[in-house]
Amino acid sequence: MGKLGQVYFAPIGVKLSERDIVEPDIIFIARDRLSIILEKMVDGAPDIVLEILSPSTRLKDLNLKAALYAHSGVREYWQIDPRHRSVVVLFLADGAYVPTSAEGGFARSKVLPGVSISIEGLFTDLT
Repeated sequence: MGKLGQVYFAPIGVKLSERDIVEPDIIFIARDRLSIILEKMVDGAPDIVLEILSPSTRLKDLNLKAALYAHSGVREYWQIDPRHRSVVVLFLADGAYVPTSAEGGFARSKVLPGVSISIEGLFTDLT
């Protein structure tokens, strides 16, 4: 993805506002916005955020973080749920997230056309 932008994995702090600093599991920042990457954190909304839901963070990721990411302008938010073996891709439209359909068992990005992940394949090695 180097030509399109950069992918970062936790731990990496993301400053969405003066009082909102989060640490998503995975983020993508488009090439034309790489200037928001500072030495110790990202200063601004990533283009794509992926959160892997766990029992301890599930409600926070589904509700609080979803609202925060939408308000901050994160263009796409992926909620990956290993327990239910599901992926929900939310696309920001008019300030609110709209779920995109997972056709043919693939989760697809709208921010990065042509990028898709097999949902079944993603969870193949989980017991």
